[in-house]
Amino acid sequence: MKWKYTRPKFAGRAAFKTLLKRKGFKVGRDFYGGGCCIAKGAGRLWRFRFHAGVFDMSCKLEEFDRWANSTEMTYSLEDFKARENT
Repeated sequence: MKWKYTRPKFAGRAAFKTLLKRKGFKVGRDFYGGGCCIAKGAGRLWRFRFHAGVFDMSCKLEEFDRWANSTEMTYSLEDFKARENT
């Protein structure tokens, strides 16, 4: 089976999911299988866009409509990776 998206710049796909779970995110079994990689955490949705090298934080789940209207902040994956190493 060929993956549609490029691999994250971490130790591997399973290691990245484990990292998210240890940080308190809820990660579905189809994290890499859908149109994009979405996890839940801290009452928000988090969308990881590996091809662009960023991830998006949504507004609170109660106010979430769709990603075009509900993206509150966008962060770099390199910033996330650097924060994990410190």
